[in-house]
Amino acid sequence: MSEALGGASISAAANVVPSNGAMKAAVSRDPAAIGYVGIGYVDSEVRALSLEGVEPTQENAVDGRYPVVRGLYFNTSGEPSALVESFYRYLETEEGAELIRAAGYIPTGGR
Repeated sequence: MSEALGGASISAAANVVPSNGAMKAAVSRDPAAIGYVGIGYVDSEVRALSLEGVEPTQENAVDGRYPVVRGLYFNTSGEPSALVESFYRYLETEEGAELIRAAGYIPTGGR
C-alpha cells in the first residue's frame, strides 16, 4: 500500500474495509466515494473509471492496456485433494471459462 501511496500513509479519515463486497457496498452508498474492487464486482451499482484514456474492460485488462489489474489465486493448505484438483481442471475448460466470464472475471489464459 505504501508504494501505491508514494510512501504516504492512509488518511485517518479513510474508510478502510475488509473485502471487495464491503468496498462495493460502501462506494455504492456514497456518491463521492472512490474505492478499489476486483473486476467481478463492477456492475450497475458501482462503475469503474477509465485511466489514462483506457476503458476498464476485460479485454484491456488481459492485454495489459488498463494499468490497474491484479491476479486471483487459488490456495490450498498442503496438496489439493483429488476433488479440488478436478475443480481446478474444470475451471480451465471452455465450460469453466464461460462460468468465470459470466461472473465478471477473466478466466485462466485471459480469454
